[in-house]
Amino acid sequence: MTNKGGAYSMTEYKNAYASANYDRLYVFVPKGSKELIRAAAQAQGKTINEYVTGFIPSDLMIERHGRIDNNVDSGAE
Repeated sequence: MTNKGGAYSMTEYKNAYASANYDRLYVFVPKGSKELIRAAAQAQGKTINEYVTGFIPSDLMIERHGRIDNNVDSGAE
């Protein structure tokens, strides 16, 4: 959607950029957990998103370019 001048609004631009560059993941946690997670994130000077997504690369062995590497040896034989 465009404004009167035919240009995208800032919100539309941000939404289009996010849609093209990010996957959205919804996580459900037990009541009260969000505040514990927020406090832990703030203690490290991070947002909740930065805090939570910081665990993913090491856990899933994501390559430097941000995609899951299906060829990484998991150590299981």
